[in-house]
Amino acid sequence: MSTPLSPEIYAQLDALKDIHLPQPISFWPLAMGWWLVAALIIGLAITLWVIYLRRQASLKYAALCELNQLSQQYENQPQALLSLAAELSVLLRRVTIATQGQSMASKTQDNWLSYLTQGKFGMQQEVANFISQAPYLASAPAVAPKNEQLIEATKDWIRRHA
Repeated sequence: MSTPLSPEIYAQLDALKDIHLPQPISFWPLAMGWWLVAALIIGLAITLWVIYLRRQASLKYAALCELNQLSQQYENQPQALLSLAAELSVLLRRVTIATQGQSMASKTQDNWLSYLTQGKFGMQQEVANFISQAPYLASAPAVAPKNEQLIEATKDWIRRHA
């Protein structure tokens, strides 16, 4: 039961305007949260890039790259054990001089051996003894470490001391 509407009410209804919907939300300009996320991502990328560049320039990275080259060079040459050990000794001395200073250059065989084996993270005695004596030996002893053992011990020592 509805009552009929008067002509005045119809006139008022015709004067009403339709509902205006808001415009769709645009992608641009970004909200503040998105600017913060973008700034965070850019800052993180720059930080990672700087860390990468500093790592590339670090002594440890350079020494491990040189050790990797030596490893590849002597990979299939078990007969060249003395020359590998001599080059590892030179590499270890260069790393030590770079980290500890020129006073380390004058370390004699026994002092050098004790330096390589000292502490919790030192080399095994027999490996360090062979590396320290290798530049002065004419031939390899009967019982000597293998190439892989020398390279792994050197790699561990460089990672812990460079």
